[in-house]
Amino acid sequence: MLNIQAEKTREESLFFNDFRSPTHGPLDFDKVMENIKNFCALKEKTAQKKPFVELQFILTKLNQKEVESARAFAFGGFCFVF
Repeated sequence: MLNIQAEKTREESLFFNDFRSPTHGPLDFDKVMENIKNFCALKEKTAQKKPFVELQFILTKLNQKEVESARAFAFGGFCFVF
């Protein structure tokens, strides 16, 4: 199983680079989202059932308005178990 944890679904949301402190420099939100979509597209194209991909939306006071956006992302044609 591939487990993806997210705190936001939009670039303009608060704290993407503030909340996480990656060891290899700041994360590129658009690149991360693109890689997730590409992985799921490849999985679908090859008709693979595994690995299962699980999206965990980490809910905080700063992102509680994005729950529906996260749900839409997960069920918007991508390969997630939400």
